[in-house]
Amino acid sequence: MTESIEPATEEAVPGAMVWDGKALRTIGELLDAIMGLRDEQEGGRFMAEYRAVNIHAVQNVGYIIGYLGQPDRDRAYQMTRTVHPIFGGYEVSVEEVLSMGQRIGQELKDGRSR
Repeated sequence: MTESIEPATEEAVPGAMVWDGKALRTIGELLDAIMGLRDEQEGGRFMAEYRAVNIHAVQNVGYIIGYLGQPDRDRAYQMTRTVHPIFGGYEVSVEEVLSMGQRIGQELKDGRSR
């Protein structure tokens, strides 16, 4: 017999941030909320609320913003006052990212950790 799985409700998602009355349960929902921020003051409130429910809020937001194109990325970093947790506030090329990944992989293979 197959059990029926009920869809999660906003109340059933522990630690989900609620912003503008909507639970932010996915990366897409989180990114949509970030893109909707109107100014740095609202961005500050957003980050304060997200930090209250997630100890990795600053790193998470900085990381997912990195997937945006440059104009949106610059605006989102400014609104949230964050930077990418690995690249900081620097623009990096695909080649630089690949090189960093190879170096980190080699360090891990050699037993050196960051």
